[in-house]
Amino acid sequence: MVDKKKKVVVIVIVVIAIILILLSLLLGRGKEYTVSVDTNGGNIITNKVVKEGTTIGELEVPKKDGYNFLYWTLDGERCKDSDKITKDVHLIAVWESTGEVEVTKYKVKFNVDGGSTVESVEVEEGNV
Repeated sequence: MVDKKKKVVVIVIVVIAIILILLSLLLGRGKEYTVSVDTNGGNIITNKVVKEGTTIGELEVPKKDGYNFLYWTLDGERCKDSDKITKDVHLIAVWESTGEVEVTKYKVKFNVDGGSTVESVEVEEGNV
């Protein structure tokens, strides 16, 4: 009789342990999101799949000759290193010239084909 009780207790403990392991695996997964980046003339960084809550500061820092990486932007807004990823995002790098490399600038004139006048703009090579 005592052996039967011991077997039942062992079986119950094993079943509970299995249930707890399965729950921790299922709940511990968390959501995952894709982070795509435009390094704006810097090195190529492939899309990353990250867990929900990963911070911007944990992402790879891009490199670009003659420039210092300043920060990422999302939807035109500056991201902070502490910002958490809670959806699929596309980040764009913002740079500051170190002055060590000559920057080629172009004047862009617009042909509006009879439409309203658009002022020309000056852009640096490699920047949108």
